[in-house]
Amino acid sequence: MFTSSFYAQTNPSFNKYEARDMIALCNSFTQIRLFNTDQSIVPKEYDKIYTSGVYGLDNKFQIWQKQKIAVIVYRGSTAMKSSWLENMYSVMIAPHGQIILPGLDTITYRFAQSEKARVHAGWSLGVSFLIRDIIHEIQLLNSKGIYEIVLTGHSQGGALSQLSRAFLENLPTGIISSKTRFRTYAFASPMIGNEVFINEYAQRYEMPGTSFSIFNSEDMVPKMPITVKYSEGKVFSFANLEKALDSTNNIGFKELAFQAFTKTVSKDPIGKYIKLAGNSVHKQIEDKLGPTTMPAYSRDIVFVANRNRIVIGPFEELSTQLSFGEEPDTLSAQTEKYREALASIRGGRMYQHKTYNYYLYFLKKYFVSDYVRIIDEERYRWNRP
Repeated sequence: MFTSSFYAQTNPSFNKYEARDMIALCNSFTQIRLFNTDQSIVPKEYDKIYTSGVYGLDNKFQIWQKQKIAVIVYRGSTAMKSSWLENMYSVMIAPHGQIILPGLDTITYRFAQSEKARVHAGWSLGVSFLIRDIIHEIQLLNSKGIYEIVLTGHSQGGALSQLSRAFLENLPTGIISSKTRFRTYAFASPMIGNEVFINEYAQRYEMPGTSFSIFNSEDMVPKMPITVKYSEGKVFSFANLEKALDSTNNIGFKELAFQAFTKTVSKDPIGKYIKLAGNSVHKQIEDKLGPTTMPAYSRDIVFVANRNRIVIGPFEELSTQLSFGEEPDTLSAQTEKYREALASIRGGRMYQHKTYNYYLYFLKKYFVSDYVRIIDEERYRWNRP
């Protein structure tokens, strides 16, 4: 049932130093978007050697290199509607088959060996848009003698990193070098498959110590998608899903941020969910991208979390950590600019999910002196007149 990678993986234990580097690299996309540089957070030993274009549903990845190790970093959700359609496309499909992308580009995929496994349709589609470029880049790395590949990402990026791992580990022999060994660090990843898929993923990658899922217990995203509560015949979905699907505006994280609602369905709650989160979302994807053919949707829509997840957090609110005493009568323009920048990466309604907070609280768990140093510096700059 399992490939040889189950028995022959490298570095078979959690490496807190490598994990720290991975969540730091996951911050690159946000740092560049907000500050035009990621140099303040990227570990100095890593060089960025590739940045992909934007694919499909607003997905993108970077490749970093540290000596003979390459890191593929997947971008998380963006404010674009297409990115959120990928998240909301939360029906499940079979573990192997074909996805036909716009332009009749056919991707033959396999995410698991078990026929009873099922995976999230939206993130499977996201992987399908990226995978040929990823394979090409891995082949180039192999040609340079680089066989250790780390896959990482935060939020949607975490889901893509795990599903990409499953795709790559199930490739036919000869596409990438048999010497290639993968490790995965997924931060704040939502659930990506059913119990059979998660059990196989755990046996093949987590139990040998080559895949790790790190999450904050107060973060709602790793508890998503919510599907059906069978005992009450209710469908769970996003509060403003139908409004979002009809919107021509960009969809921000706060606006769509997992405000669940329930709708009682008397006869077929699973069918209702498939219609809402499958057919309706797929139509919107086709309206944006063009004809896209997906495998049949499964009536198994019960998502299961990764096994043996590593817990950090909960995170403290920015104001609790940094503000104390009376506010200065006046603030300099420099201080106001700093407060605005810090609030954008650490504060807001979804602060328990922010990428930078994951970095900060990973330090708090494993590298306390670094955490204290950063908090002290933030407090000083936040309260400076």
